Amino acid sequence: MKRFVSIVMIAAMCAALLVGCGAEEKTEHAEYTVYNSTGAKVTELYLYNAGSSKKGENLAGNGFADGASLVITRDETKKGAEEAVYVLEFKAEDMSSSQKFETLHFEVAPIYLLSVDAAAGATPISFKAPAKAEEVKEHAEYTVYNSTGAKLTELYLYNVGSSDKGENLAGAGLEKGAKVVITRDLPSDETKAVVYCLEFKAEDMPSSQKYETLHFEVAPISLLSIDAAAGATPIKFKVPMEHAEYTVYNSTGATVTELYLYNVGSSDKGENLAGAGLEKGAKVVITRDLPSDETKAVVYCLEFKAEDMPSSQKYETLHFEVAPISLLSIDAAAGATPIKFKVAMEHAEYTVYNSTGATVTELYLYDAGSADKGENLAGKGLAAGASIVLTRDLPSDQTKAAVYVLEFKAENMTSSQKFETLHFEVAPINLLSIDAAAGATPIKFKKP
Repeated sequence: MKRFVSIVMIAAMCAALLVGCGAEEKTEHAEYTVYNSTGAKVTELYLYNAGSSKKGENLAGNGFADGASLVITRDETKKGAEEAVYVLEFKAEDMSSSQKFETLHFEVAPIYLLSVDAAAGATPISFKAPAKAEEVKEHAEYTVYNSTGAKLTELYLYNVGSSDKGENLAGAGLEKGAKVVITRDLPSDETKAVVYCLEFKAEDMPSSQKYETLHFEVAPISLLSIDAAAGATPIKFKVPMEHAEYTVYNSTGATVTELYLYNVGSSDKGENLAGAGLEKGAKVVITRDLPSDETKAVVYCLEFKAEDMPSSQKYETLHFEVAPISLLSIDAAAGATPIKFKVAMEHAEYTVYNSTGATVTELYLYDAGSADKGENLAGKGLAAGASIVLTRDLPSDQTKAAVYVLEFKAENMTSSQKFETLHFEVAPINLLSIDAAAGATPIKFKKP
């Protein structure tokens, strides 16, 4: 009996020892708060021991929504915690294959699952929150041109219905032809509802002008004068156009056979503006029209060739402007620029011979229709048989319209004689006696 009790006691002691030695208590705790930052629903999520072929339960369940989070825990003995290495594997709806992080240690940590783009070939998770995407904003830009013809003293852009106009965007004054860029930035979900009022006043306007249905957009806006608006809207949604005009005079002394105006650097000269030939002394008007915000940058080349020139002449720094241009001969240019920015002048010369048979005491040459005869060109008297040269110089574009009156009186005449249709020319003029004129014109276009 004593032998049996001893055996039982020994067995019980061994059992107690076996229990104490066989299972160490799990005292370490790991916790992973997993955030879905992929931008799509996560359909698969596993946490398992590295090297294991068993992934275990799909922790995503029926789907782990974008922006959602869940907590995964693990408990281990102290020794197990030190040795543990996990694989975190996941797949989102927009991913062609699973993403893995294979060196996850036993710890308490936040984990952010990243999109393929955000990961950019690196690890598919982050242990810190990704930078928060900024609120998506839209951009409106209005390039406002002052086409009123006067300085703009007031300019406002504000929400329709608001009593606060905000800053005067004209500043110290927006000169005529000048522009200002006004911008607005709004969250994209607010842009459709917003309506602005554009209000302005020029120096010559009795009151402000308003356009009250301006939407959120990128647009050019031309502010109009009251006359241009003509009772309609005071603005136009377009860039104002500027006009350049070059009046080109052929002062080369020969027919110009080639004439081009083109952008510097262009291989395309365009049309030959000389046409069939621009005769010496003739002119041609060349125009260009451009949006006002392009005029400062443009530079033209004016190229021409006259019949007596061995090669073309070029002026390569012509700006966008209104200007007269005289094309010069090679001799007149003398190695300098082949043009001059002035109207070509023409010369008229009248050699007047006194064939009246008496001293001419009065002699005038003046514009037809003028009440001002000007100087008495006979001076102290133009003796019978004497002559005098009268000259006039005019811009070449005025010569065709010029008509002069030649008026004279000799000592033996009771009243002045007039020739009232004298044109701009070089000519000899004979002043006739009353008898020689015989009731016809009092002059002849020939030497005596």
